[in-house]
Amino acid sequence: MRALVITGDGARGAFQAGVLGRLPFVPDAVYGTSCGAINATLFSYCTARELQAYWQEVDGIFGVYRCNWLAALWRPGVFHSDPIERKALELVKRGPRCRVVVATTNLVTGETLYVDNRDPNFPAAVAASATIPGLATTDHPLSDGGLRVMAPITRALDDGHRDIDLVMSRPWGPVLPGCWEPRFPWAASHAAFRAIDIMLHAIGWYNIQEALPRCRSLTVWAPERPLDIGLLDFSPVKIAEAMEAGRACLPLVIGLGDRKNI
Repeated sequence: MRALVITGDGARGAFQAGVLGRLPFVPDAVYGTSCGAINATLFSYCTARELQAYWQEVDGIFGVYRCNWLAALWRPGVFHSDPIERKALELVKRGPRCRVVVATTNLVTGETLYVDNRDPNFPAAVAASATIPGLATTDHPLSDGGLRVMAPITRALDDGHRDIDLVMSRPWGPVLPGCWEPRFPWAASHAAFRAIDIMLHAIGWYNIQEALPRCRSLTVWAPERPLDIGLLDFSPVKIAEAMEAGRACLPLVIGLGDRKNI
C-alpha cells in the first residue's frame, strides 16, 4: 500500500502545492500536518488546477486566516482559522479520491491526535492542524500538529503502508542550512523565527529517522536548497516562486543501502 505524507511548514506549503500538482499517481491515503493538512485535503478532494488555484489566490496572511485584534484579549491568538475550516467543510461534500488523515495536537493533554476524513470533525481538525499557537487559533482545544509531528510517516506505517512518498518544503538532511543574521528592524523577531525554523526541522527529521527502518521504499520530494520564503510570508510573489520551485522539483529515492549513511 502506498501513502503520501505531507509535512507542515506554513507559507512554504506553496512549494508542496507545486509538487502535488504534477504527481503522476493517486496514493491509497494521504497524511498531513499543518499546511500539509490543508494540502492533503485539497489534493484528495480537488483537481490539480483547483489545488494550485487555492494558493495562487492567497494574498497575504489575511487570505488564510481571519484577524480580530480585540479577540486576542480572551482568545489565545490574534488570527482565527475558520476560513480553513469553511474550505474543508465545502470540500468534504465531494467524494474523495483517497483517505485523508491529519495530525493535530491537544493543547490540554499534549497528545498527538489523528483525525481522518470519515470523522464528522474532520474539517475542524484540518483547521486546527494549520493553526499557529499564540498567533492563530480555533474554537477547539486542538492545535498545530507540527508541535509534535512534522512528518506523520509513523502513522502511515502503523496503518499498513510500506511505500511512502514524502513531500517536504525543506532540504533533505539533518541540518537546516541558511545564511541567517539579525536584520534591522525587528532583529529579535528574525531570531525567533530562525529558532522556530531550526526546531521544526529537528522535529521533522526525528519523525523521518524514527520511521525510516520500517519503510519498504521512501521517495522524497524536497527543494535542493532552502526556499526564499518565510513561515508567514504569504505574499503573492513569494507564493508564486515557491510553487514554481515545487513544479521543478525532482524526486529523491532513498534505497535500502542508502539508509546506513543517513
